[in-house]
Amino acid sequence: MRPLLILVLACAVTGLSTANGQTPAAKSKAAKTPVVSGAIVDSSNRSAIYVTFDYPVPVINDLPGADRWTIYEKTQEGKDGPPHIDKLEVESIDTSDFANSNTILLKLRNPVSRDAKALDMTLITSTYILHLPAATLPATPNDNSASQHLAGSTGKSDSDIYFNGSFAATDGSSPIYDVDAFAGYMEGMQRGKAYYGEVGVYGQVRTKQSLTVDPNSFQVYGVYQRLLSNSSHWRGQFQMPYINYRFAGWEFDLSGKQLNFVTSPIVAIPVRLSKKTLGQIEPGFSVPHMVLTLGPEFVDVEKSALAATGTWHTRGLFAASFASGYKAPEPMKLFEAVQLTSSYQVRLPSAPEIFYDPKFAKLNPATGKTVTPPMLGTQPRHFVDTTICYNFVKWVAFTFENTYGSLPPAFNKTDPTFTLGLSFTLKQTSYGRYSILRP
Repeated sequence: MRPLLILVLACAVTGLSTANGQTPAAKSKAAKTPVVSGAIVDSSNRSAIYVTFDYPVPVINDLPGADRWTIYEKTQEGKDGPPHIDKLEVESIDTSDFANSNTILLKLRNPVSRDAKALDMTLITSTYILHLPAATLPATPNDNSASQHLAGSTGKSDSDIYFNGSFAATDGSSPIYDVDAFAGYMEGMQRGKAYYGEVGVYGQVRTKQSLTVDPNSFQVYGVYQRLLSNSSHWRGQFQMPYINYRFAGWEFDLSGKQLNFVTSPIVAIPVRLSKKTLGQIEPGFSVPHMVLTLGPEFVDVEKSALAATGTWHTRGLFAASFASGYKAPEPMKLFEAVQLTSSYQVRLPSAPEIFYDPKFAKLNPATGKTVTPPMLGTQPRHFVDTTICYNFVKWVAFTFENTYGSLPPAFNKTDPTFTLGLSFTLKQTSYGRYSILRP
């Protein structure tokens, strides 16, 4: 009799729990308030805000409509007048990438103001009220002071202005110097919701295995950049590809013996190596990611020590870069962040180009020194660079770098070298890391 009574009670409890379509476990799980790990305003389309959930994540079908999101922007004094608070209306919600990245896209009726200082975001449902963490804003400064336009960065892949000076000690001779520097500035072109991309300038200076600190490779370009869509997301772990058109530029060396005019439309594809969205390095581990780059370089050799001049040829360019890092969650003495970056480039010239290879060096009997003669060839031109940055403060870091290969215009090849140096880094506060693209 007792077993029968227990069975009847169990069936009754089961019936009650499933009467509304959910088991007690399911109810408990559904009752948990979701956690938001971050919100990012798209730097390319300020009418888009990406919200990424952490565990527990919401059930996608239970997410409320656009009317349940409350967003206020707090502005600073700027072109529109004194500081004020305005409400932003969510027009629609895109959940197409939620299964891959736990991320939804809020599409605003009006873009976030360029004078916005902070966003206050709240999600109100029938079972919980969720206050979101501070959103990452692509803020645009309102004055011309360098302190407003630039901010400290935490490594090579997070910088728009980067300078690294390093050296490698040698046994019985002078040290070998290495200079790696680049800088650029981009200005966004957006009117209301209409996004036209960014345009700006970029410059790079490099010297490898030099007995002096004089650079031997300069690259200067005018650059236009645009996402192929007004959304930063594309397919799964792949972010939206973007075109980076170096529409006019020059490559030259310090001696003035080699001068090339270059125009190069290339496509870059950022790849997330986790389900989180890409963004600035925040406390904790940064999102490991890669950027794949592909495109042609059209080269007009205007001056050369050996190559034919006045003719155009093409280089095929393929590059891949990787970046990840860690930033201290709380301020620590002499530790801000550590970052690992690695990049690979290969150029495939369609016509013979100049290069210098130390294995062909010859002894000059007049001076008693070895001299590497210029040579011509169409062989692939590889370049590999791996750097570890240890930031003891936000703008300054010790660097440990290993490089191999050659860069235009002279393609002075170097064997694998390890150098120790000091780097100084800044980033533009308005348009983010992809404004400066290497190569």
